[in-house]
Amino acid sequence: MKYIPSIAFEEMSGSAKGVTAAKMKSRKYIRNRGYGGSVRTSDQAKVKGIFKQLTTQWKSLTSAQILAWNKLALSQEGRSVLGSKAKISGSNLFTRLNYWIVACGGTALVDPPALVGVETPSSATIACQGDTFTFKLDQDLYDNGGIFLVIEASEGQSNGVSRAHSKAVAIKMVEEPDDSVIDIRADYVAKHGAPSAGAPKIFFRYYLVNSQTGEKSGTMLAECKWEPAAVVAAPEISGTTPFSESTQVSISGPDGADIRYTTDGSDPTASSTQYSAAFSLNATATVKAIAIKNGVSSEVASKTFTKSE
Repeated sequence: MKYIPSIAFEEMSGSAKGVTAAKMKSRKYIRNRGYGGSVRTSDQAKVKGIFKQLTTQWKSLTSAQILAWNKLALSQEGRSVLGSKAKISGSNLFTRLNYWIVACGGTALVDPPALVGVETPSSATIACQGDTFTFKLDQDLYDNGGIFLVIEASEGQSNGVSRAHSKAVAIKMVEEPDDSVIDIRADYVAKHGAPSAGAPKIFFRYYLVNSQTGEKSGTMLAECKWEPAAVVAAPEISGTTPFSESTQVSISGPDGADIRYTTDGSDPTASSTQYSAAFSLNATATVKAIAIKNGVSSEVASKTFTKSE
């Protein structure tokens, strides 16, 4: 959005160059008129498409349906602005609920639903180190039937930024979430690019949405700081080479590390044979090993043992 610079008014009301200033109930405010830019992202186009669809659909409702929406709106509240909560119209409520229903893949309701409420999600644990970027609710939902978890995240911010949750945008929607680990790296990178040391702080907002009624829970806030991947030292492979009959091979690594190895020359993975004790070789072979600690793998260590003829 592009905004015309604001101007100051003192004890008067009026407009000038798209800026309105007024005094109401001893409060002064200045309102800038925003002008949409020429560039629109695919996400913005999707949101605009949903609102356009709902605006058209509202106009096609019957008088009885409009009255029903207006009646339900009497029990609802609008967004709080400067400490005052505005009343919400039937049209506002129709759009607010149906937006989430359509965004979750459903069909907009023409008749108002029976509102049941949505529980607020628990706190979350976010891991952001190296190429690992995961999100996990600390507690499972009481009932996740028809519920979507919406995760919003900001671009990376510098260390000096202490609060930037308002910059978060939706990066992932998870249907019927639970307390399992959710990999969000690909979604984040597609939206903002990979986290970096220059802007390591990332701010989150997340909430639950009922895809059947369009109700939205309270919003939870979180933040994390990206850290480079920890370096795990490669293991050491010991044994006599060349050898005549057989040789004992032992492998040592960092304290607390899980050692995995192969003897056919292939690079080991987390599913390769786990090292637990020294083993024997009675033929020429190349032993390769890695150390794994806290999910981070070391470089591959390699040693060839040759049997003498």
